[in-house]
Amino acid sequence: TPDCRISGSVINSKQMLTRKEPNKIAFTFGKATAWYVNSTLIRKRLGKCSFAWDGGTQGKVNNGCGCAQAPSGQPSDCQNPSCPYNNKVPPDYRQTSTDKSSNVQRCICTKNEKKRPINWQHIPDCFWRGVAFYPPSGDAPDETHAMLKWRTQHQSEPNWDDPKHDPLSFWNEMIIDGHRLLEELRKDAAATIPAIVYDPTVHSHAKQDALRLANDMKNQYNLQKPVPVIKMDTNVNAADGGATPFIFEKGDEELHF
Repeated sequence: TPDCRISGSVINSKQMLTRKEPNKIAFTFGKATAWYVNSTLIRKRLGKCSFAWDGGTQGKVNNGCGCAQAPSGQPSDCQNPSCPYNNKVPPDYRQTSTDKSSNVQRCICTKNEKKRPINWQHIPDCFWRGVAFYPPSGDAPDETHAMLKWRTQHQSEPNWDDPKHDPLSFWNEMIIDGHRLLEELRKDAAATIPAIVYDPTVHSHAKQDALRLANDMKNQYNLQKPVPVIKMDTNVNAADGGATPFIFEKGDEELHF
């Protein structure tokens, strides 16, 4: 697995929605809790790359924002010079992969039109860059909105046989730069991760887990109080402008560990 890979998703009213029960948030990857990372920081500082659906980034170089390079997933794989953790360029695997390397360049969607995915099965073929695509070369153009536009233009055909992989519902993948994230957390943790989000439908202790995460963050970064804990309601119509899919329940800030 690539070093310092931080993986998440972009949730909005246009995608990652259910089709049979129209426009409910499709939070389908089994996680009960999540960080909410400051979206302005992602756009201006933290975003490394994005994929219209699951990018399979555990097998990719440049911290998940390059081409697939097996093997990955097992501790023993790190001994293999070709594994994404070692982040080396084929065929001799001696040079470290950069933004200019062949095993990165050929998988940039905006530079390789034929690799742009038409459905979730082809999404690992290429990615869209973020501002932190390769920090040693400075900030890159943020292509996240291009990814989201591409995704919404290619999710109309339902997958009734495999609803989990329906192109409307299946999650996208956003990689943020782990090194820059740590820098921002040290500067202002509460501004970097302003909230912890939880989905109570995943399991009964989701809220307690979220409160514990918020408290751990308070202790680690010496905050005056924990960041808010926000419930995600996956039963409302997220495309309805009057809906409230994110709810702060009064009293949560009074719970301590």
